Amino acid sequence: MKLILKCLPCLLRQIEEALEMSGAGDELKNEIFKKALETMTRYEDFPSSPHIAGYLHGLVREMTGCDPYYSVKEKDMETARVTFPLVEEYVSKKEDKLYWSLKASACGNALDAAANPGASFDESVAKELETPFGICDIELLREKLRTAKKVLILADNSGETYFDLLLIKALAPAEITYAVRECPAINDATIDIAKRSGIEPYAKIISSGSRAPGTILEEATEEFKEIFNSADIIISKGQGNYESLDVSGREIFYLFKVKCPVISEHFGIESGKYVFKREQLL
Repeated sequence: MKLILKCLPCLLRQIEEALEMSGAGDELKNEIFKKALETMTRYEDFPSSPHIAGYLHGLVREMTGCDPYYSVKEKDMETARVTFPLVEEYVSKKEDKLYWSLKASACGNALDAAANPGASFDESVAKELETPFGICDIELLREKLRTAKKVLILADNSGETYFDLLLIKALAPAEITYAVRECPAINDATIDIAKRSGIEPYAKIISSGSRAPGTILEEATEEFKEIFNSADIIISKGQGNYESLDVSGREIFYLFKVKCPVISEHFGIESGKYVFKREQLL
């Protein structure tokens, strides 16, 4: 079964969620939902689930005139801002800074669990950080870093940008470029969010040009394409980037937490595990 078809139920729930958060009236919500359902019947017209997700979430933004995930992103950013010093201190005590910076970067978008009533930040953060990688190609990364001069990081969710700073510092002295979405796409990072997280002094922040929750190369800016093609190392964060870049032809290190059964089945590991996997797909 085509991967995008397996992802449609999850995407449908996303659109329902976005419409509820948009504050739109019932008549407008019904109109948008009908358009979304009609689009999904043409799923074979889209190369990947991030392609169709980008189109549908763009439709929601255009027809409602708002970014439905704005308040979610603000909440995630505040949680990350408060949690970041704890994570930074935790990583600073570890001998293998590269490994633990990768781990902190990967689990950044799961750390809102620290806000659960009855659980302290320390306990929740430590539990998430100690969850092992299901797949970890860190030795391949170490080998590449011995000669790498330019590293490109493809950002994912808004709150993660704080924790990506630890990874950026661990990759020094390589020159780092940090690529984000062109516009709001679900809860993904944009240029303003990356700047608010303090990344700018340590990495060059650019837009990939993608308007979808992934990196759509046919939408990419010329600046991004040049950096993407010339980088010695590419680290791609999040499942959306993984799904949209599977035909890029470039060697890419994928870093994310497995959150859905489709990806879990693909990698043969349990949902909730972390992946740091080098792939080069033609």
